[in-house]
Amino acid sequence: MDKTFEQNFFHNPPLWKDGLSKPSFLFCINDEQIIKCSYAIMNLLIINMNNKNMNKKLPIYKIKLSSGCDYAEEQNIIDISDIQGTNCYLDDEARLEIKRKVRDIPTEAIHFIDSGNYHYMSLLFLERIKEPFDLIVFDNHTDYQESAFGGLTSCGGWIREANDIFSNLNKIYMIGTDPGLAASERFSDKVELVNWKTDAKTDTDTETKTEDKTEANKEDKIECKTEGKIEVKIEGKTEAIVDNKNDKRVPVYISIDKDVLSEECYKANWSQGTMTVNELISSVTNIMDRCDVIGIDICGGTGDENDTAGNAINREADQAILAALI
Repeated sequence: MDKTFEQNFFHNPPLWKDGLSKPSFLFCINDEQIIKCSYAIMNLLIINMNNKNMNKKLPIYKIKLSSGCDYAEEQNIIDISDIQGTNCYLDDEARLEIKRKVRDIPTEAIHFIDSGNYHYMSLLFLERIKEPFDLIVFDNHTDYQESAFGGLTSCGGWIREANDIFSNLNKIYMIGTDPGLAASERFSDKVELVNWKTDAKTDTDTETKTEDKTEANKEDKIECKTEGKIEVKIEGKTEAIVDNKNDKRVPVYISIDKDVLSEECYKANWSQGTMTVNELISSVTNIMDRCDVIGIDICGGTGDENDTAGNAINREADQAILAALI
């Protein structure tokens, strides 16, 4: 577009009667200017479409699957903690019962799904998606283990299951995954690991998502607050994802396990990463602002309603995350 024309049109339009700006259809007095006006309007429409998620308000639902779940607020809580056969593994009978009880919860929403023991709940929302989509996961673990116990769905293998059964799942981005745990997995071509921090933990302990963490990791302390500053390291990584998504126009589903956060910021019942709350918020909101997000789920917690100190820390983090997403 001609810069002079653009400047005149948008910033210095000629005055018409009584000091009012002349309407654009009168200002465009020849074919060339009509074409340029059309391009200007199209560009504005495209910008608005690309940022459509900025005004999208997703409803919030909290699903309680265990007696140890500690939600600070009672609003929109779906209590299905009476269902047996759900802790870490999901048997067929429990799966059908859960699906029945959450059938009225829309996929296009923010779903809080208890602790990381129940991260497999993502599958029950993903299976509703019929169009091609990408999955973006924030998790300290791969959740890519092979099925055990007769092929039962598990919190430690749900991403592998999604990869295998959903033909419309285009790409899986794993953000914040411990490189040491990822090194032992054989991922499909759909999976892309986003090693957002070069100094992430690389310990190759034998812990997997089949038994709870028994002792806290005492490694480097990280400040939870960054006073609103966006960490360039992680922002650059998610920026690449966003650019890729905008090229493909493929909608995304975001799944967050808060064990990706450092122990100074959050208390989870699994080994934890090194991400701060602000880094997580910056990454997720960047994706939400510029991609078509068709659903979000969030899990993580102490798994112990009697852990007063840990749950208090978690509530503060949860409130910050939720405030940024709504």
